[in-house]
Amino acid sequence: MAASCALLGAGAQSQEAAGPQKEDSLLDRLLQGVSFDSALAYYREDGRIQAIEPVVNVSKKFADGEVATLNVTFDSLSGASPNGALPSNVPQTFAAPSGTSLTTGRHLYTIAPGRLPADPNYQDDRIAVAGNWDLPLSRLTHLSLGSKVSGEDDFVSVSVNASIAQDFNGKNTTVALGLNNEFDSLRPIGGAPIPDSDYAAFTKNGNKTKDGTGVLLSLTQVMTRHWLSEFSLSWDRFHGYLNDPYKITSVLDSAGNTSGYVYESRPDERTRKSAYFENRAAWGQMSAGLSLRYMKDDWQIQSDTAQVHLHWSFANRERYLEPTVRWYRQSAASAIGRGLLHAVAYHGGEIIDRQPSLRFASWRIPCVYLWREIRAQALRCGRIGRIRIQCAAGVLPANSRSSLAGAGTAARSGSLPRAQGDPRAIRMALLGALSVEPRASDLVAVCFTAMASPCEVLLRASQLKVARELGECAAEEAWRIEQKFSRYLDDSVTSRIHAHRGAAIELDEETASLMNFAERCYTISEGMFDITSGILRRAWTFDGSDRLPQAALIETLLPFVGFDKLKWRSPRLELPIGMELDFGGIGKEYAVDRAYDLLARNSAGPFLVNFGGDLRANAPPPRGRWQVGIEKPDREGDAKMILELERGALATSGDSRRFVLRDGVRYGHVLNPRTGWPVAHAPRSVTVAASSCTEAGLLSTLAVLQGSRAREFLSEQGVKYWVLE
Repeated sequence: MAASCALLGAGAQSQEAAGPQKEDSLLDRLLQGVSFDSALAYYREDGRIQAIEPVVNVSKKFADGEVATLNVTFDSLSGASPNGALPSNVPQTFAAPSGTSLTTGRHLYTIAPGRLPADPNYQDDRIAVAGNWDLPLSRLTHLSLGSKVSGEDDFVSVSVNASIAQDFNGKNTTVALGLNNEFDSLRPIGGAPIPDSDYAAFTKNGNKTKDGTGVLLSLTQVMTRHWLSEFSLSWDRFHGYLNDPYKITSVLDSAGNTSGYVYESRPDERTRKSAYFENRAAWGQMSAGLSLRYMKDDWQIQSDTAQVHLHWSFANRERYLEPTVRWYRQSAASAIGRGLLHAVAYHGGEIIDRQPSLRFASWRIPCVYLWREIRAQALRCGRIGRIRIQCAAGVLPANSRSSLAGAGTAARSGSLPRAQGDPRAIRMALLGALSVEPRASDLVAVCFTAMASPCEVLLRASQLKVARELGECAAEEAWRIEQKFSRYLDDSVTSRIHAHRGAAIELDEETASLMNFAERCYTISEGMFDITSGILRRAWTFDGSDRLPQAALIETLLPFVGFDKLKWRSPRLELPIGMELDFGGIGKEYAVDRAYDLLARNSAGPFLVNFGGDLRANAPPPRGRWQVGIEKPDREGDAKMILELERGALATSGDSRRFVLRDGVRYGHVLNPRTGWPVAHAPRSVTVAASSCTEAGLLSTLAVLQGSRAREFLSEQGVKYWVLE
């Protein structure tokens, strides 16, 4: 059953349920649908480098489903950065990038014997601004367009990207294709050195550029409600000045002693291919992830990365432990002529060939990360900001290269960014992800996704720990019901019933109760409400397109529709061969009532359960009443009217999101099970108030099935209702 109610929050003033819509200020209208996120990352290596990176992300969701996102990132690196030379058994003197001599000047530094050469005064500040626009082309297709500009004192990068994602298999499968193009301008301090030239001569010749193109193809599959899998292939090619202008290479004599230095010399073109595979799973209070990445380029570099992480939430869910183990292996970088692919960019290690054309040995790094999360609420923000403190152990030995320096190089190499607003973010919620968000000044919302709908439970904010536990209780019940009755899951009760067509089976108490309710709905609606009509979806695809099914196809399906054709005597059911059951018309409202009952037994305070716009409240919020917005048809997030609710339930049925439009005629997704075609002259949206969400949902659906008689039908039932044409 489609839902089109949006909970707007709690208000201090009250008005009658059918009263006029409140006028919002211009600022309120501009901020409607806007969310803010912020984060701060801090990294430090003793005696090496430190990095500080604040990030601010602003997004706005529009009524038509489009999402605009703006991201601003600032990062500052300072400390000692390896300059690319190798340790020596004698002191070594180097000049800072602005230096012009190794014998005089203020910009010199000396490295003691046996120490890794590093510039002690390294400083690099960068600001990056990225924008993204996500456009739903249809219910199953999303287009994402983005751009990014970043700048430093000596580096400017501009990139554009586009991706398109297509959902299949009930949105359990997503295929995405992305493209990226980047242009970089380098203005090194003192100019760009001539590759392979003598470092002592300081021969430099101005600014440089490079450009690159990348392609990404990915497949994401929801295996079960607890298991998500992703596989992607990427290819990119960069051309131009690919050197680091501040890195040098040691030149060794036949005895292996340093005899001088040259500026690094890399090829002016690089092509990379990579494959990535990731699996995530969750059960109870634990989740786990395994990812594998393989990369190969035309510089003869190959790398393998494997990472495993576990996430264990403690009983109160306020703290968790998340150990991560990462293993990395990389092959040697081949030398080309006398110019070398130097050690720093690739964290090279032991020299295994002391000839003028050098190769650096491959290396392996086992990494272990442990972190805990500290949460802080930002002023006037719609979400809880997060600050992560991460400690790394065993990342690099003290005399090796800086991992952060290498990461910085990789960050500028033009890897294809992921599209924002990707459906995968929604699927991750199916693995058990919850967030706690402030609402008004005295409420919090525990948010999650279930039954392909955004869900939330609003509770008092005075006891945040209790609120989260109650929200988790409601979420787990929603996921349990989805797992049990979904027709898309192979291990659901519905799938097991379908697997035993033609044979009598005994149903459990809960399923038998739903079957009895469905039978009563079928009887009182004179066959218009029928859970066996789901088979008609084989003919209809309500995705906003103009595709109508062939009448002959519908005629072939109608013989398999009709609850009266079932052999049902509780708790035994025999489903005839060819027929199907679909509990989707009552499942979400049933889940709301089940979650409501669980919270009512465990909470003395006010709360509201909202599953995709079908909702139920036990009492008014601390101040005023619950304010609920009924959306305008075709305008998601834009409220047509504001209702005020103290207690009770609301449910909405309509065709605002699922329809076919052909020759100016709109065909809604509510089908007449007798004809197999959408109900004629049905209202666009019907909202009903009742004591339970199941009752409200049944009445709103029956009203839509009445077509032009919807208002008359609801008046006969003696309930409060709101109809939008």
